[in-house]
Amino acid sequence: MRDKKNNIIALISVRSKSSRLPNKSLWKYKDLTILDRIIINLKKSKYIDKIIVATTNKPSDQKIENYCKKKKYLCFKGDEINLFKRFYDAVKKYNPKTILRVTGDNPFTSYEIADYMIRDHLKKKVDFSFMRKDQVPSGLCPEIIKFTSLRRLMSYKLNFNYSEYLSFYFINNSQLFKVNRITPKKNFRFLKTKLRLTVDYKKDLQMIKKLIDTFSDHEKPQKLKNIYSSLINYPEIAKINNKIVPIWKKNKNLIKKINLVSKITK
Repeated sequence: MRDKKNNIIALISVRSKSSRLPNKSLWKYKDLTILDRIIINLKKSKYIDKIIVATTNKPSDQKIENYCKKKKYLCFKGDEINLFKRFYDAVKKYNPKTILRVTGDNPFTSYEIADYMIRDHLKKKVDFSFMRKDQVPSGLCPEIIKFTSLRRLMSYKLNFNYSEYLSFYFINNSQLFKVNRITPKKNFRFLKTKLRLTVDYKKDLQMIKKLIDTFSDHEKPQKLKNIYSSLINYPEIAKINNKIVPIWKKNKNLIKKINLVSKITK
């Protein structure tokens, strides 16, 4: 039986706009979209009691709402730029205790990692939790936010135009918020090679296709050990996209700007 007493809501941030791969969350392979695969995995969680697709109110994102209606997924349309406002507006009527932030380009978002992070977040009674990324592949981990802390952050006069880089707004204000950097369990780590399990470039799609082809039952939630086993048995798959460095990480001026605007000054 699922433990739902903590009132935990997973929010999947999705929008169609992308300079490299527009509509990527609705990219379909073997009858399932990336969005489908995320939701299939999250439904396996022991603690998440509601999953909401949080898209924007732009006309270009109407297709996402239409798809959600077809699949009977909960969907909310809100602010395009201010992700904090979109998230807050999506869940305020439920008044949850905890929010999981999941991005719509991570088809293998791990329910195992999510549950481990939820337990740690609640045990330590913190405002924001994130997983160390140096030993865990990108595309597996959510971020966890205490709902009242989200509301408190929004009360500050900040420039939220960069809020898609959500973690900066908490990490850069650790004097005001309890920030929890979680060390991954040994079985969460993949140390064989650099591994990228998110979708932002065409090579990412190629890699995801090849990986899905190795699964005996691709329509079920994927355990980490199955994903890692496939990549150990077929090492050429990881090589398809593991040299990619996201553009924003190479843009020193952008990172400087994000750090500047996300810092609360008194």
